[in-house]
Amino acid sequence: MDFLRNLALPQSIQHINLLHFILVLVYLLFIPYLSLLVGSSLISLWFNVKGQKLKNSYYQRFAKDVIDIVIVNKNVLLVLGIIPIISSVMIFAQLLQGTEAITVGVLTFSVLLFVFAVISLYNYKFTFSIRRIFESVESSLSINDVTDKVKHDFPQSGLPLTDAIATGGAFAKEFVRSNLTNHIRSGYYSVILLLSSLFIFIGGNFIAVDSSNWNSFSSIFQIFISFEVWIRFLWFLTLSIAFTCITILFFFFSWNGGKKETDSNYQDFVKSWNLPAVMVFGLVQPLFILFDLFALPHSALSFPVFGFSVFGILVMFIALHFIYVMIKEIHFKFTPLDSSPRLDSKYLTGFTATVFYLFVAFIVLLVVKDGISVSNSTKPQSIKLAAQYETYKNGLENKLGVSTMTLSGEDIFVGKCSACHKFDAKLVGPAYNLVLPKYVGKRDQLVKFILSPSKVDPNFPPMPAQGLRPNEAEVVADYLLKVFREKK
Repeated sequence: MDFLRNLALPQSIQHINLLHFILVLVYLLFIPYLSLLVGSSLISLWFNVKGQKLKNSYYQRFAKDVIDIVIVNKNVLLVLGIIPIISSVMIFAQLLQGTEAITVGVLTFSVLLFVFAVISLYNYKFTFSIRRIFESVESSLSINDVTDKVKHDFPQSGLPLTDAIATGGAFAKEFVRSNLTNHIRSGYYSVILLLSSLFIFIGGNFIAVDSSNWNSFSSIFQIFISFEVWIRFLWFLTLSIAFTCITILFFFFSWNGGKKETDSNYQDFVKSWNLPAVMVFGLVQPLFILFDLFALPHSALSFPVFGFSVFGILVMFIALHFIYVMIKEIHFKFTPLDSSPRLDSKYLTGFTATVFYLFVAFIVLLVVKDGISVSNSTKPQSIKLAAQYETYKNGLENKLGVSTMTLSGEDIFVGKCSACHKFDAKLVGPAYNLVLPKYVGKRDQLVKFILSPSKVDPNFPPMPAQGLRPNEAEVVADYLLKVFREKK
């Protein structure tokens, strides 16, 4: 399944950096929605099955509400689910071309499982509605009552009519039972497929973030015996449940002013289950972040990675503080003058919205942190690809008969720099004799400034970018430093 990686074309360093940026944007769409899909499918199926066994209407009602919040329609599944995960495969195919990493093949298999999972999950949602319709009809219509009514009103019809009604009623009941079986089966299939897709997706990303895994993982089955992959899988599961629970609270008590539900008993049921779940599964998030930092390879670590991790932990602690206050105030009076143990609606509305946005910020920080980790660990590969791109481009230009003239540092200075700079006099910019001393022995810094200039001296206007290639910036930097040494 690595044919996509083999079809990828060489990319310049600018395009590679753009691909890393797009990958982060794609995951900012996909990861939050994937966590909601995983969490909602698990919660909905558990309450659905439990509600069937206990004949608990609140459980079954909550199971349907949970799945309706996440799966609004097919377009949402397509835009936030299928398209982003396919895009991530395409991006990794570009970034990992020429390597032995099986990431692209693993992620491709994950995409296939994910597509089947969302189809089954949508069927689960659809059959939920059908089941509710037939259950309502069945509860309001007794076949025995109908046959008795027919015998009383139409005695001349005799047994044939009542037998037909009884047969139709039996057929309807059988249809309801078969629909219920298909409904529960769809729920189980969707959970199994979704969890399998998630595990393989995490495994593919784990291989990509560590270049040492590119050669050590030669089969998808090795992912299933990787301790690090299992830990990250459990991390995602706990985060999914916590994020789904706070999203449920947000839609029940904050969305549209908290007017979704008017049944106070049902509201209390939703609060009593979701708030403790957010607290329990949220408390373990900082531990997983610390584990991730220790498990990442040295090549993936950098100051921004540590910084985003620390900010993520702080954001989670703030969110858990609000959750603790809400749990506490549900059991105690909000004010001394309030005789009701129920939490004030405006108070709950503001807090659930705050915690929801904090969880979104937490996931954003994690996604950006992981994107930086991938960029850091694949930096040698990016340099290699950029070199291959230059070779590929030059070969293509020669094949097409496009002549390229190599300019010397002096040619570039005369054509680009001399209009604004002299060595011993100020023009539009400062004299080189005044600014070049700080670059002696620091040629790379000078090259970097030439490629991406910034305002340094307030007495002069900022230097515009000259559109030079890296090799052109290097030769002009060598020329400037050489002339400066000679004049000195």
